[in-house]
Amino acid sequence: WFWRYAAGKAAYCWMKLENRIKNRLLYIALAVIMMMEVFFTGNVKAEENAGETGAEWQTDTVYEGENIEQQNYLTWSHPVRSYLTACQDGGFMRVQDIDSDAGILVEFYDSSYQLLSSRMIEKELPLFGAFYETGQYYFLLTGQLNMDERPDVEVYRITKYDKSWNRIASAGLRDCNTIEPFDFGSARMDTDVKRLYIRTCHRMYKLDDGLNHQANVSIVLDIEDMNIAESYTEVSISPFGYVSHSFNQFIKVDNDMIAAVDHGDAYPRQIQLVVNSANSPDALYAGGKETCILSFPGRTGDNMTGASVGGFELSDSSYLVAGNSVIQDEKNLERKTRNVFIASVDRYTNAVSV
Repeated sequence: WFWRYAAGKAAYCWMKLENRIKNRLLYIALAVIMMMEVFFTGNVKAEENAGETGAEWQTDTVYEGENIEQQNYLTWSHPVRSYLTACQDGGFMRVQDIDSDAGILVEFYDSSYQLLSSRMIEKELPLFGAFYETGQYYFLLTGQLNMDERPDVEVYRITKYDKSWNRIASAGLRDCNTIEPFDFGSARMDTDVKRLYIRTCHRMYKLDDGLNHQANVSIVLDIEDMNIAESYTEVSISPFGYVSHSFNQFIKVDNDMIAAVDHGDAYPRQIQLVVNSANSPDALYAGGKETCILSFPGRTGDNMTGASVGGFELSDSSYLVAGNSVIQDEKNLERKTRNVFIASVDRYTNAVSV
């Protein structure tokens, strides 16, 4: 009896142990399969995105840094350095300017925000301006200093990539009255499919007063030919889209119209909307319709306006500008408390409501 009991107990224990071993092996096998699936899915995704340069894509790059609140400004803005776009597979692509040495980080995430692959894109010129995506291409805007005012220096460069981040071509702008691109402002782009419209800023060549003044810049790029069709970098007047100083720049293309918003502190001293016809030979400097969104009291050229512009969008009936501002009563433009506002400009009557 004892030996029969002992044999049965041993068989039972062995069965339990065997099941545990089988379960452990099953768990290990499942874990290995899941890791392989993630690994190969990430690699396939990376290779799909990288095209001929798939070896450059990684899955272990860590970006040390943060971009929290970098969109905020009190006096003048800076180029937008962080972008997030939706991919056709339901995932996301993040584009982040790191610094002048490291380049531009591109990361792909799945729909659950798990990192699949990453890659550093070489920055063609040292200064980052902007990123933009169309249905077929990616565009990067970069620039460089020209403190000696040399006409042969390529100050702005627009580089076109395919959707696998393979470089296709670039177009550069020289001899454009610029010593420092993107200074004291931002850079944004929009398209009508055929052309890429760029609104940014610069510090200009020294004038007779001995100063390098700052103003906005407009560039129109032919996307297929990669030729700069128009550029406006000289001193001009407000009704023709010129704003100086321009501390933030926005641009939107809608059907046959181009709308631009600037945050000016002198000429004019206001948040200004200018709307032009895209069919004009001079699409951005053709004497368009000029609208004051918010005027600022104080001395012409005083950098402090007590306001910031946060966004510009279009609706069927209106141009919409979001921003914040202190009470504009000439008493104290440096108040700490600001009110958030949205201004609506009627497309047909040009009436402004805030």
